[in-house]
Amino acid sequence: MFKSARLKLTLWYSLTISFILLLFTALIYRAGSVLLFENLNRFQLRLRAQELNINLPQHLPRNLRDADVGPFEINSEEFKQDFELARRNFLLSLIFIDLGILSISTFLAYLLAGRTLAPIEKSLLAQKRFTADAAHELRTPLTAIKTALEVNLKDKKISREDALSILKDNLKDIEGLEKLSNDLLLLSKAERRAEVLDQRMVALDEISNELTSKFSALVKTKDIKIISKAKHDLVKTDYDKLMQILSIFLDNAIKYTPKSGKITLNFFMEKNKAVFQVKDSGVGIGKENLPLIFDRFYKVESSRNKSKSAGFGLGLSIAGEISELLNGKLSVTSQLGKGSTFSLHL
Repeated sequence: MFKSARLKLTLWYSLTISFILLLFTALIYRAGSVLLFENLNRFQLRLRAQELNINLPQHLPRNLRDADVGPFEINSEEFKQDFELARRNFLLSLIFIDLGILSISTFLAYLLAGRTLAPIEKSLLAQKRFTADAAHELRTPLTAIKTALEVNLKDKKISREDALSILKDNLKDIEGLEKLSNDLLLLSKAERRAEVLDQRMVALDEISNELTSKFSALVKTKDIKIISKAKHDLVKTDYDKLMQILSIFLDNAIKYTPKSGKITLNFFMEKNKAVFQVKDSGVGIGKENLPLIFDRFYKVESSRNKSKSAGFGLGLSIAGEISELLNGKLSVTSQLGKGSTFSLHL
């Protein structure tokens, strides 16, 4: 589809350039023919005057009919032939120049059409992939809920305990679907830059304390230790959106860090920039996967998934979009078996 669109766009560019080129060529040819006629006539007149030993003014007027040159104006058949030959050569030169310009401009138009359509093509492909991935992620829990209900509805001897267990499982799946829909809405808002920033001054150590408190119950269940390294330096930013990014980082760190592991929150100022680092001692990420982890619905199919953690692969995509909203920059370093460090620079 885009190849055809690119060719059509190139054609329209070329037609537009051709029209402008023809218009300017016609104007140049007309003006050039007049000048050529006057200069050729003036040149032959001087030659004729020289043959007759007649002195003509150094500067002849543009229109020789206004000149007082007597009976020496040239209107011979030879002059007409010379003029027609010169005009024909002038026209051929213009045509060759136009063909060269048109060839180069068509090639450049093809490149320009490609660059014009590239972001649209990328956006549409991403949208198609996003729709397909979202449908897949939605279908899996829905199928599980439907299957569980259908199977157990056919069981006329099902006990109350079994029914409650099924309902609890279905509720977990529904909660997962709710989280997915919320994440999709959040990602959509971040991509459209639909949210307004509410910036205020906030201290790095306050952010660290709030983050640690938010996840205190979760880290206790896994016996993970959080070490906070943050000073009372101030940064102006949107506190809620910053917490969303750091919460995603810390949530992932907890998911992929084994029991009795360690997570370090290192928040500091560097060259007038605030740096937020979340470092874990977890399973790490392979080099081949690092460039892809911020893609939507991407999940690392390696030892990182041995933790069997729930998730749809949207967290880091959301973090990436929000960081752009805050004019921040995300980076990650990781090594399999030794952990990962996610950083945000504001």
